[in-house]
Amino acid sequence: MSKLAALLSVLALILVLALGTYFFINRQATKKELESLKSEISALNQKPLNGQPVLGNLTENPSTKTATQSSQIKVGLRNGTKTIGLTTRYEAEVLKNLKDSVIISKENASKNDYDRTVVVVFNENFRDLAADMAKNIKAGVESLPAGEEKPEGVDILVIFGRDKK
Repeated sequence: MSKLAALLSVLALILVLALGTYFFINRQATKKELESLKSEISALNQKPLNGQPVLGNLTENPSTKTATQSSQIKVGLRNGTKTIGLTTRYEAEVLKNLKDSVIISKENASKNDYDRTVVVVFNENFRDLAADMAKNIKAGVESLPAGEEKPEGVDILVIFGRDKK
């Protein structure tokens, strides 16, 4: 009888380990799926519709959204190089250096041979903040370069150049 009890104990332990491993692996897969879904939502949100992000912040309280949106600095990012994904790569750095801001557009510049990163200020209320951000990301504050169209609804535009590769 003791051999049977020992065998049952070993089988129970194996079963517990197998189930634990199964749930752990599924939990990891769920985390990966969640991260993938967040990335897809973020990508969709980068394509503005009438100057506003398509999905907005999904964790934001809708009752405070209008007050939050009006106080945020609206930023547009443009890639002025042939390097794919440059705006995405530097988006966090811009947001970190420009508090209370939201990226409302990411697109390619009209040309892809900018040597230096340029910050363009459309809303004079944010000129000092834009200048500080430009200094921190090692860019210059300039007027809108020839050939570039003024983006709609943007307070500050950042055009990334080859210096950010």
